[in-house]
Amino acid sequence: MQDNKFVIQLPKSKAKHSWQPSYARKYALDITSQDGLVVKSARCKFCFYFGRCVATEAGGIKRKRGPRTINQFFGEQFRSDVITKPQPGEKWAEYSAQSSVRQVSFIDMATPRANTMHNYIDVDSDEINLVISDSIVKVIIGEMMFRPEDELAVLDADGDDGEELTGIDARNRKIAKLRRSALSLFTENEDGVGYTVRIPAVTLFNLAIKHVSVSLSFRQVARVIEDTKNTCMLGKLGGINDTLVGRYVHVIVGHSLQALDTIIAYDDVWALVLSFDGSTHRGTCFKDICVRVGVMGVLYNLHLIAMPHFDRRTAQNQETKIDKLLNALFVGWIRKLIGVTTDREKTNMGHRNGVQVRMVRYAQYRVIHLYVDKIDCGAWVKKTYEVTVYLRRQSNLITEMGVTSPKKTNRWIALGSVLKFDIAHEPRITTFFAERAAEGNMAQPPVLTSTWWILVHALSPAIELITETFVKLQQRDLVLCQQRKLFVVLADEIADLFKVCRIADCEGDFDDLPVNTYVQRNQSIVPIESLRNYVKDFGSRARVHWEKLDNIEQSQVFRTIGLFAIGITDGIRQVEAERDPMNKPSIELAPLIMPHYLVKMRPATSISEVLEPRKPQLEATSWIADQINTAETGHRDLTKAYNKEPATKAIIDKHDHLKSFNDAWDEVAGRGVEYLQLRRVCAGLATIFPNSTSAESDFSILKWEMDEFRTSMLDLSLEGIFQAKQFELLDSIMVSLEQ
Repeated sequence: MQDNKFVIQLPKSKAKHSWQPSYARKYALDITSQDGLVVKSARCKFCFYFGRCVATEAGGIKRKRGPRTINQFFGEQFRSDVITKPQPGEKWAEYSAQSSVRQVSFIDMATPRANTMHNYIDVDSDEINLVISDSIVKVIIGEMMFRPEDELAVLDADGDDGEELTGIDARNRKIAKLRRSALSLFTENEDGVGYTVRIPAVTLFNLAIKHVSVSLSFRQVARVIEDTKNTCMLGKLGGINDTLVGRYVHVIVGHSLQALDTIIAYDDVWALVLSFDGSTHRGTCFKDICVRVGVMGVLYNLHLIAMPHFDRRTAQNQETKIDKLLNALFVGWIRKLIGVTTDREKTNMGHRNGVQVRMVRYAQYRVIHLYVDKIDCGAWVKKTYEVTVYLRRQSNLITEMGVTSPKKTNRWIALGSVLKFDIAHEPRITTFFAERAAEGNMAQPPVLTSTWWILVHALSPAIELITETFVKLQQRDLVLCQQRKLFVVLADEIADLFKVCRIADCEGDFDDLPVNTYVQRNQSIVPIESLRNYVKDFGSRARVHWEKLDNIEQSQVFRTIGLFAIGITDGIRQVEAERDPMNKPSIELAPLIMPHYLVKMRPATSISEVLEPRKPQLEATSWIADQINTAETGHRDLTKAYNKEPATKAIIDKHDHLKSFNDAWDEVAGRGVEYLQLRRVCAGLATIFPNSTSAESDFSILKWEMDEFRTSMLDLSLEGIFQAKQFELLDSIMVSLEQ
């Protein structure tokens, strides 16, 4: 029997692959560390100058894991097969074919990758596929953004002289071709449901959209990207021209509308508010629609669409078009609609059949609709307008003064600018008008009396206060309760400026006051003595005009200023933007939803005024009972924190009527408790547009983009420019929904 033997097999010794001096040139390596004469590590110059190669799996298939971006380093083992494995194919082949001398210059003449845009822009990023619904492509893009061919034929066939016009068929074919070209970008899915747009060059697409968003024309975008590509050596970025930019812009319309559909349909978004307006530009009537939504407790003002309106602008036609648009976007919009805002145009504001009233009828729950009220100032404004018009026609005076009188419009901001101009240039204007009047020619200037100049000085401070307030009222992030407070503050400031007081608040017995010591209108008065002191404070120029008036004229000036002060104060206090279903001032006002109001509200009041009226609508949009109960608890917790925690109280006490909704709630959430469900409810109620700023600003953009050099731009391209401006915002909202 043999003895068992235990054999211990030692591991084979690994061969030492030490550094060879020829490796530096042969494999383009750069020594990074060494111990005496022993090289410890080396860096690949190809990675440093040309970037890391893309790793592949067997068969040359690109691996799923993303490529490394750091430089390749080699340790103490320098094996030729390991060194050559990560080398980029084309560059390495080109380098290997060079002679020893040229290999050195090949590297030295290259620009390090860190100094090029390749190091920061991934031009080889994967493609993206945009999925868009049938209704958006077929109805909104295919039908609503183009004039129907049959309507175009009828329009062209009816000339002023009754004769047919030539070129009808050619123009119809052109319209049909443009429509087909736009729709060809969207590929119908194999299952017949929805469309897909494939974007292979993601970086190029993003660059084009970002450049379009800053108002560059399509040709300018193509030129800028080409110059950037050539300057930064981004050959892989690919070529681009204005046609490709136009296609990207058309695609972004469908993508953005799909994003808006997803946002509005999201269960967290329980409230939707519309703001719309219409305007004609270069012979085409446009209907602009904006929406405001609360997503995860954050308010967003979003552009929905600026679409051409080819029919007559009747309330019926506008209602039909808006209804068709919203149903194509999201059928459930009627259960989320809580507000409609528009301007005072009669077709929009008719109390029986206006567009606003018609849209309110679609809502399944209580709706708050608004319009922007106006305040009239009387004949004095008419004279101011005449003076402005006359001054703007005097080219010699404009050349001499080096400035032109501001244009007087029907806006308070414009009136304030005009009055400042008149006061600043009063001596020259007075002299010029006197010279023209003495000439006795046909074009006589308006008569500038001392009374008129006194009123300019007297009313300018009030107009300035109104202007400052109206600028605040036009803020895009304003909420309804802030609007009410701004009007209250403005009325109080004007009343304090002129010392307007209510008769019921007068000291002593009002009946004992002499009639000639005050100016009365309705239930308010202004003491004559306070008006006298007010006029004295205007300065020497106004005093010269004042001394030219006799006692009767001075009394008339006092009365005019006093009546203006009372009228403007009462008018501001009577402004009520919230309307009932008949477009009359609403008795039920929108609730207070800012933190500094809620902490002073009893929990029972919060439930009855904030939550209970909207509970059915919350439940209809997939809110469960626990969420609604958490919102009720959130109000009690917020009130408790305000009363018990000095830090929370200090934050909320700093809030006023100028603090934005998002900033106010962000600061409260910064204390560690977000009150998320309460904030979501309040965000829905805060979606009511208190003004038409969003729609009006859109028309300013529209007129800027479609100028005299771009009159042939497609309406779809114009809408794409609007959507490009909010492309990143929509994507950020979509990302927040996925989290």
